Amino acid sequence: IDGPREFTKKLPQETERWLQEEGLSPAEAMYTRDAVIQSLQDTEVNLDELAAAAFDEPGKRDRFLEHMTASGFEGRTFSPDPAVADRLCSTLTYVLDGGVKISGDAETISALLNVDVDPTDEGKARITIESFRFERKY
Repeated sequence: IDGPREFTKKLPQETERWLQEEGLSPAEAMYTRDAVIQSLQDTEVNLDELAAAAFDEPGKRDRFLEHMTASGFEGRTFSPDPAVADRLCSTLTYVLDGGVKISGDAETISALLNVDVDPTDEGKARITIESFRFERKY
C-alpha cells in the first residue's frame, strides 16, 4: 500500500474482508464498521486505538491487527486522505436480503432508520424506517 489515498481506501476493504473471515455477529460487525468510519474522520488513524475501540476481546484485537499487517498496513498509524475519507464517510449503504440496498447521505439515513442488529427469534436484524414521505419511484 502506498500513500494516504491507498491506505484510506484499503482500511474499510480489509476490515470487511476480516469481518467476513471472522464471522462476527451482525452487531459486532456493525460496531466495527462504525469504528472504522469514525477513525477515518480523524487527522490520524491509529490501528491500535481503532482495534481497542472496536473489540473488547484481546484476541479479536490481535487477529484484526495481524490481518491489517499482513494486508500491507506495516505501520500502525497513517493520515487518511481527506477527500477519500469524506466520500467513504458521507454515504451510508445497507445491503439487505436479495441484494436490496438502502443508501443515501449518512446523516439522513441515520436519522430515518433505526437498526436493531440484535437478532429476532428468526435470526434477522430489524430495521425501522420513520419518514414523513414514502412513495414508490418508477
